[in-house]
Amino acid sequence: MAKITDLAELTDVASDDLLVVVDKSDTSMSDSGTDKKVQKVNLLKGLVPENGWIPAGETWTYNSADDPTYTFTISGDKTDKYSAGMRIKLTQTTVKYFIITKVAYSSPNTTITVYGGTDYDLANAAITSPYYSMVKAPLGFPMSPAKWSVVFSTNTQVSQASPSVGTVYSTGYSIVIPIGVWDVTFQGLMGANSGGTEIRIGCALSTTTDSISNNLFRAFIGANPLATYFGDFVRRGTLEVSSKTTYYIVLWTTRTGYTKVFFGSGDAYSFVTATCAYL
Repeated sequence: MAKITDLAELTDVASDDLLVVVDKSDTSMSDSGTDKKVQKVNLLKGLVPENGWIPAGETWTYNSADDPTYTFTISGDKTDKYSAGMRIKLTQTTVKYFIITKVAYSSPNTTITVYGGTDYDLANAAITSPYYSMVKAPLGFPMSPAKWSVVFSTNTQVSQASPSVGTVYSTGYSIVIPIGVWDVTFQGLMGANSGGTEIRIGCALSTTTDSISNNLFRAFIGANPLATYFGDFVRRGTLEVSSKTTYYIVLWTTRTGYTKVFFGSGDAYSFVTATCAYL
């Protein structure tokens, strides 16, 4: 048989092409093993799991909880193995699924932050059978966006009497968005009792109760002079949250003479929906 270095190179290996392996469990040829052939398709079965899950091959240790976000640690620097957006599967009595939202190394451990969605909590208990996946939909992973969303909704109207021009008021409504990247939809109704004054009112999602911190989720409506006015709105965008953050629904007007401004209605629901963008 010619030396490998003397052979022509094949750059496109078909699934049924043959490769040579040494079966070390078979010593019929020699004490060091027996030469055998294998098709590429069968060789890859041992390298790329058909169900999308790769055994982690290490110990994962529970660290902390900030529901619905949790952390666990792994000994050593694993920042070249794990990254935000990967899926993981583990067992704590039952199989649980999570999405990685942050990976940080501080000697001697790597801390993995995960989001458990609506269904999965990481308990302060032993973690067994750890797997990870870089594919979008490994076998068994729940893909419904509803399971990976944080939602606020209400059909109760709140109001601010005698509002001052330019003053930002809290509605008392808020949503807590965990660490991660989120596709956010903010939709609802707002209005005013203006006594015939021109309608100019706005609302927003803000990290403070008395100012507007993010123009991406800022809505504004206007109308010709009316005694009472309702308007609906929808705002969509992406938020990157580095730590668990409360977003408040705030309200304001740019005109004087209003009896009140209000958010929401008993006739329809207003929503804030934050869906994990890694899904």
